[in-house]
Amino acid sequence: MHVLCAFAYFHHWSHIAAYRETARQTAELTGWNWGGGIYFNYFFALAWLADVLWWWLSPASFAVRPQWLTVGWHGFLFFMVLNGAVIFVHGPMRWIGLLLCTLLVVLWCRYWAASRPATARGTNRKP
Repeated sequence: MHVLCAFAYFHHWSHIAAYRETARQTAELTGWNWGGGIYFNYFFALAWLADVLWWWLSPASFAVRPQWLTVGWHGFLFFMVLNGAVIFVHGPMRWIGLLLCTLLVVLWCRYWAASRPATARGTNRKP
């Protein structure tokens, strides 16, 4: 929805406008006038759609996908959220984004700790 709304209401369905705005924001933040970050957004949208379709269409396969794929995908998702919610925003929204990212890290750590087998956590040791 974010991508569709951004293109519809802000970029008026123009890839060139989106590229230029990405370049402007990147230059403002880093001094590097490069709009290639827009391709990360395209990849993000397509990969997320593919991930959801995989989950819906083949839940058994999705449930046993390789751990490296899950960790890599979650890392990329977090990178995109961090950039969109903290790095490229200003004012109070940056603090809200930082809170959101902190919450995501806490939830991710709790999920991974709970999903590890008891032997990996060392909780099945005999007293």
